[in-house]
Amino acid sequence: MAEGSHHLSNQIYEMGIVGIVGELLGNLNSRRTLQQFLLAFEEEDDDDDPLFVLLKQAQLLAEEESLMNMVQQIFSEICNSESHIFRPYQSHFRTDSGCNRMRTKEDLELHFGVEALRVFRFSLEQIDELMNVLQVPTSFIFCGHHCSGVEALAISLHRMSSHIRFLDLSYIYDLLPSFLSQIFGGFMLWIFSNFGENVRSFEHPWTVDRDWLELFASKLLEKGCPLGDCFGFIDGTHIAVCRPSRNQRSWYCGHHHCHCFKSLVIQLPNGILLSFGPFNGSQHDSSQAQDIQIDQLLSSNCSFPDRNFVLYADSGFAVDQNLITPFRRGRNHTDGEAEWNREMSRHRISVEWGIGRCKQLFQMMTNKNNLKCLMSPVSTYWFNSIFFTNLHTCINRRCQVSDYFDLEPPTLMEYINS
Repeated sequence: MAEGSHHLSNQIYEMGIVGIVGELLGNLNSRRTLQQFLLAFEEEDDDDDPLFVLLKQAQLLAEEESLMNMVQQIFSEICNSESHIFRPYQSHFRTDSGCNRMRTKEDLELHFGVEALRVFRFSLEQIDELMNVLQVPTSFIFCGHHCSGVEALAISLHRMSSHIRFLDLSYIYDLLPSFLSQIFGGFMLWIFSNFGENVRSFEHPWTVDRDWLELFASKLLEKGCPLGDCFGFIDGTHIAVCRPSRNQRSWYCGHHHCHCFKSLVIQLPNGILLSFGPFNGSQHDSSQAQDIQIDQLLSSNCSFPDRNFVLYADSGFAVDQNLITPFRRGRNHTDGEAEWNREMSRHRISVEWGIGRCKQLFQMMTNKNNLKCLMSPVSTYWFNSIFFTNLHTCINRRCQVSDYFDLEPPTLMEYINS
């Protein structure tokens, strides 16, 4: 099998050489082309290089047959030399043996080192902790493609935290772009199926436990919030996607003038984010709240005989017993009401911080060219981004929102087991 692969590689190289010779013979300025090669070698000051000597001789040849023989000698020199890399496009920018794949934590440390924090948003020690807490299997099989758990997590975090393409990732992880796509999509679905409820469920200790609700309300009161029973903030956000080829009307948002899907986000003072959806791009925030029955969720989990805890939203939502919005501007709008609105907006901005932090950490959600809604589960990517943002908050024990309200986020195990 190895000999067949080697023979096939030689055939590919020979096809490449035939193309090179054809271009040289068809170009009247072939001497000029060779001169450019020579200039490149002269810059390296390596006059003893056999390849340099052969090119120097080829520059003096006039007959096509002699030029053909000389190029063939150059090809042989390239193939036999260890100091030159000759990899044609047919090899898909990867090694045949996969020797550069990153299957273990040691491979990640060798390739990235201290730069892992910038590439993955988590350090190597934190990635090791995530592997243990999330109980990531040692190996995966996605549509017949085998990979390790470390490899799947690294590829997914790298893809989510940047605008990088699978073609660019293939240079780094020594895998075909199609293989990388299978790994990324499969691992995203695995994360969502196992931990999606941590993001899309309202039944957490810090949303149904009265002690947590009272702690949140007291911290907001200490910061000067005039709404004494408020324990968090809710807002809608949109995630732009690549224009779909069909059913465009349901994806188009006339307010933002783009194709997108929408989601409701709840920001808690301890830095934890909850998200609900997805919703059509044309749907209003108030309609989204009605779809998930936010009034019933709040009344059944946050109302007690002696006290009702509330969420604060912007004026796009409908007022309810547990959902408060600003005073409406009008003829009878008083200075006191205007001051109350300004004071509440100072604290409501924290939900914008949380949404912005998620999109800043995992910038794939801001690149609509990577979000093809009819070809991949784009909403799953959004909820996983929220999930990894919460993990980032828990594992670092802080974020902008938790610092502002002087609250410590839950530990990683507390959040996973919630």
